Amino acid sequence: MPQYGSPHDEIENRAFEIVNGLFANALVRGLIRYIKAAIAGLEPSFLRDADIDTVAVTAERKNAISLLDGLRGIACLLVFNYHFIFTYTFQSDYGFGFSEENWHWHQLPYVHMLYSGHIMVDIFFVISGYVLSYKPLKLLRSQNWDQAFHTLASSTFRRSMRLYIPSVVGILCVFLAVRMGAYDFSTLIRFDGQTILGTNEEHPPIFDTWREQLYDVYCTIWALTDWWHWDFYYNNYNPHLWTIAIEFRSSMVLFLVLLALTRIKSRWRIGIAVWLSAMFLRWSRWDVMLFLGGMVMAELDMICGVWEGEKERLQEATDLEKQVSIPLDKRLLFWLYDCEPLWWIVLIVGGYLGSTPNRFPEFTPGYVYLLEWVPDDFIERDRLWQAIGALMMIWSIIHLKVFRNLS
Repeated sequence: MPQYGSPHDEIENRAFEIVNGLFANALVRGLIRYIKAAIAGLEPSFLRDADIDTVAVTAERKNAISLLDGLRGIACLLVFNYHFIFTYTFQSDYGFGFSEENWHWHQLPYVHMLYSGHIMVDIFFVISGYVLSYKPLKLLRSQNWDQAFHTLASSTFRRSMRLYIPSVVGILCVFLAVRMGAYDFSTLIRFDGQTILGTNEEHPPIFDTWREQLYDVYCTIWALTDWWHWDFYYNNYNPHLWTIAIEFRSSMVLFLVLLALTRIKSRWRIGIAVWLSAMFLRWSRWDVMLFLGGMVMAELDMICGVWEGEKERLQEATDLEKQVSIPLDKRLLFWLYDCEPLWWIVLIVGGYLGSTPNRFPEFTPGYVYLLEWVPDDFIERDRLWQAIGALMMIWSIIHLKVFRNLS
């Protein structure tokens, strides 16, 4: 029998170490592959390198995404401006001429929009409706029914993870910061009555024990993920997550509408979607209207081949017979899409509507008459014209060459 410490034991120990090392390496590699697969599963399909036919994305498609991403980034910056400013003054919510204290140049229409956060949230929702419906609509228009159903099912399943996992992680980070004392001094400032002269946002409560704090976080996350509660929910750990539940519910309505309108012609699908958008807006669901409005914009853009270059090819066609064969309504739509002055008018009008003050627009010069058209039972009456303005601005920016050339 070999003795302890003999060469035979050393060989066995070395072999054991190699096996353990190989097993650990395999485990780590498997874990990395799993994480990569999970991240890939959460990646939005419109950001991937392959289109619906699993071929390379065209240059026009990349420009489309670049333009929408750029608009989203600008909106993020302007929302930051709003949340930074409105802590110290209420003037960010008031329009020019509302009262004797509100005659500043930065409260004028268009300028005021640069730090008014409501319109930027509307822009987020329009872009979300556009990009979420783009791929399913593309498949439906090519009559690829099976792939369209697969895409809708996949999008429905993954939407909650994409929205709620980062939100929950953010809340947990604030929870840890509270327990580490990061909010002790800010809580004193919040109630000193001298620093915060504007909106005093929700603040994390500080409990005596970790158990009480953790239970409060649990209740917060539970309320945040309540999909059936349609009121706006501002939690104490990150009140800006109020849009997450809206994004999820509106996405589900969008997917349901796409599924219900799968096998009908485009003109009927667009007409029904427009009618539903108007109904949701009348019911004060401006958020759902913006998602469905983005869907309508996406399909109209597909009809005219805005991103694929079909419109440019038709304009360059010299075959008279080919142009005559195009239906009159489609030729009219092509003409409208190519009418640059029209889109500038849409942008200017949309910018004015989007500049509707967040507070007391019915008493603000220039908006008094507009608010007379808003029903008395409409919740947050400033939201109606802001939502319509967001649709007009996004649609015009997409079609104006000066902006498309920036992408």
